[in-house]
Order: sequence, then C-alpha cells, then structure tokens
Amino acid sequence: MNFFFIISPFLLIPYSILQNYESETEISNNFIESNKSFKDKLIRDSIIQILTKFSCITTFFVYLTVSNYLHGNINSIPYNFVFNVLLICATIPWTILFLRKNHAYSKYFPFILLIVLILFIINIYFETNVTSSKEVKSSKNILQKIAIVIVVEKKTKREAYQIATDTVECYAKIQNYEFIFLNESNHKDDCNQTHHFFRRHCVVAKILPNYDAILFIDADVGVVNPNRRIEEYMDDSKDIIFYDRFYNWEVALGSYIVRNTNYAVDSLMSFANYNFKLPKSFHGTDNGILHLFLAQLLFPQSKIEIENCQKIYNKSRNYKDLFTFEACIRTILGTSTDFGKVRIMHKGTAWIRDNWLSNSKWSRENDFMLHGWKTKQLRKTPDKIGTVEGSRGKWFNPLIGNIDLTKCRPNNSTWNYDLKLIGNVSEILENHRKIETKISMNFVKSLSRMIEVIEGVKKNTTG
Repeated sequence: MNFFFIISPFLLIPYSILQNYESETEISNNFIESNKSFKDKLIRDSIIQILTKFSCITTFFVYLTVSNYLHGNINSIPYNFVFNVLLICATIPWTILFLRKNHAYSKYFPFILLIVLILFIINIYFETNVTSSKEVKSSKNILQKIAIVIVVEKKTKREAYQIATDTVECYAKIQNYEFIFLNESNHKDDCNQTHHFFRRHCVVAKILPNYDAILFIDADVGVVNPNRRIEEYMDDSKDIIFYDRFYNWEVALGSYIVRNTNYAVDSLMSFANYNFKLPKSFHGTDNGILHLFLAQLLFPQSKIEIENCQKIYNKSRNYKDLFTFEACIRTILGTSTDFGKVRIMHKGTAWIRDNWLSNSKWSRENDFMLHGWKTKQLRKTPDKIGTVEGSRGKWFNPLIGNIDLTKCRPNNSTWNYDLKLIGNVSEILENHRKIETKISMNFVKSLSRMIEVIEGVKKNTTG
C-alpha cells in the first residue's frame, strides 16, 4: 500500500495549477465580450473554481484518512472503497482542466487518466491477490489453506467458551484462515469411537484432506495476539507437531498442528482407534494413552522398555500413577524434539501455554494463544495483579469489551486490551523458568517412583 504515498504529490498538482490558472489575466483578453457573455463566463468560472477546490480538498482529506488508517490510527475504514473514492476525486480537477481546452495543461489529461486507470487496476490486484496471499504460505512461499478446528461433544454449547472462541474466529478472519466449530456427534457414521475425546481426532482426520494444514485446539483456547501466524510454528518436514505441557512432563493434546499428508491422516486415525485399547485403570483418556501411542509409533524397537511403562499404566489408580507412566514414556522419547515426521516442541516454545502460569498476564513479544478460558471460571480483574503463578480454576479477560465479529477483517487487528494484564516479557519468562525448574525436580521424583511401582506390579503378578 505504499503507492498511497507515491501518488500524493500527483493528487495535489491540479489544485496548484488551477489556482494559478484562476489568477491569470485571461479575463482582460475577453473583456470586450458582451455583458451577458461576460456574466455567463464569470458564473461558469466561479462554479468550476468551487468544484475544483472541493474536489481537491476532498482528495486531500481522503488521503489523510487512508494514511492514518495505514499507520494504525484508525481501524475500521474499508480501505479498498476509500482508495477508489480517492482516485475518482483525484480525477475531477484534471477533468476540469481538460474541459478548459484552451489551458496549457489540458493536453496531459489522457496521460493522467491512464495513471488513474493503472492505479485502479493495481488496487484491484492488491485486494484479490496480495491480501488473499496471506491465506497461508509455507516456508517455501507456496499458497496453502489452513483451518483452525474446534471439535466439541453434543452437550457442549459455544456459550461455555464464548470469549475464547470469538477471539479465535476473529483471528481466523484477520489472517484469512478458516474457522471450524464442529460437534463430534454429527460424525458418528464416519467415526465409530465410543469416547468423544477420541472421536474428535477421527473428525480431524476426516476433514484434513480438504486443507493443507489444520490447527486443532480445545474450545477453551483463546487468542491474545492476532498478529502472530500459524506458519511460524510449521515445518515442511514435519507432518504432526505437538508440544510439551508446561505444568508437568506430558505431551499436550489440547492443540496440535497437522499437515495434509497420508502419514498425518493415518496417524490420527490410528490414534483415534486407541480408544479401543484403553486399559481398565485410571488411564487419562486420550491424553494419557497418547504417550503409549507415540512410543509405539516412534520407537517400535523399544518393546521391552514400552512394556515396562505399560505395566504401570495398566495398574494406574490416580494422577500420580498416570504421571509416573508418562515419565516412564518420556525416558524413551528422550529430550529430543524431532522424531522423523513428528515434532514435540519444548515447554514455552509453542503457540500456546496455560493461562494461569502468569496469573492471566501475557506479553506481546512472546504470547500467541492462552489455554483455560472457560466462561464459568472468568473472574473480575483486580486493580493490582502480579505475574506469579495463579489459580487454575479462574482467569481474567485480557480484553475490554466483547469481540465484534463483523469488524474482524485483514488489516484490522487492533483489539482493546486491559493494560493491567499486559506484563513485562522478562518477568513472565523468569516466572516460567522458576516453574520449569520445579517441574524438572518433580520429574526426577516421578522417575524414582517408577521403579517402585514396577516392582509393586511384579509382586502383585507373582504373589
């Protein structure tokens, strides 16, 4: 859109020319005309002069308006319409010069008209191609089609996550992604899993072939920074991207990115069918058995190690046992992030994190999406709020007022934030580091418990 500034001098040229033209002494050359002719000419000249000034002033005002819009001072102007109006206004004074055929500058009218036509075509091209090209580029600048997908069970109403889902839908409109809010019960014919947590991954696998990539998220995930792009976290060599949950050593399943490949589709379907492999224990549904799935998928040669971990899983009675099983699996996965076509991003490096880690505070520099925005857990923001770890059962809204989805469009990413919740990035990251250090120690404790649990299982099976 820099051509707004390039053509600005051109827009003001006719005004100065016409001003000089009105000051010329051509009236004296025609003074001998009849009084009637002189009067008609005077009226005609006065009208033309008024129209000229009006058109040029309008042109300049529209230009200033668009300039302010481009600098972010205004966020609700339909710039395509304004630009076309600007071109029309810019043409008027040149048309007037052309009608005054005896003026020296009238011969430039065809050239100016050509410039206006070219700018109009450029604008149309910009709207239909350049802006739409934001619709997802990979690292190789190939156009892609990305959808953000939320799959909920039949009884779930969007109102239970209204603020979160509204921010996501608005973000999708801003960045030219597709927003999809689905009820998994409508896909029982295609997905026969008995548990809705697993059925949602089957649904993602079924619709993935319609897109180049899908960002799957839980319904309680909200966007705080609409200027971030999903492509920042994608890699053409990775078909599935998970991330580490922050508060323990789990591989999170509340969000993941999948590319439209046979590997990703088959993996999702295979994992969805792990519904039928759940042990009769405290299994943690899909997020718990995900670890067994990943170990068997990525390390098929580690059968003995996986069997030892599975013994813990089969006897799990509570979260403590479940986390011990997951710690066991993480010893197999190691500390690497890349496993062939699968990536598991380290804590704090992904597109999403838990909201309570910084007591609902966030930073423009580091945050993108926050998890944990259930409507029933929303609380009034206090006047003073710290950055330390907050309660997992409540959150504060980073926005003032509701999202107006009718105003969500490309180039309009200005949201009204509660400044009390915009934190210092250094303080937030330091707080995260302290939490991660504590989690690391808990992981070591869980590993030591793993041996005890395995021995206990052996005693139970031999005794």
